[in-house]
Amino acid sequence: MCGRRRRSRYIGVHAQGPKWVARAYYGSKLNYLGTFDSELEAAVAYDDAISKYKTKNKRKLNFPRDDSADSDDDEVSKLSIDIPV
Repeated sequence: MCGRRRRSRYIGVHAQGPKWVARAYYGSKLNYLGTFDSELEAAVAYDDAISKYKTKNKRKLNFPRDDSADSDDDEVSKLSIDIPV
């Protein structure tokens, strides 16, 4: 990339060589979430980690989730679908 630095458009994600790294702060501690092949995978990992870590102050997510959608996801996960290969 000739000296150009790749920047992520997602919160908690940065480039490291050809890979993407996800990190999140829990309180005052920086937590390494992993290295990923795609920027999108790293952003999803960040969102999952922040969603699981419940704080008093709401943190911004890369892909905001509607609380009412969670109950719909539970219903969908109960369904079983056979897909022919």
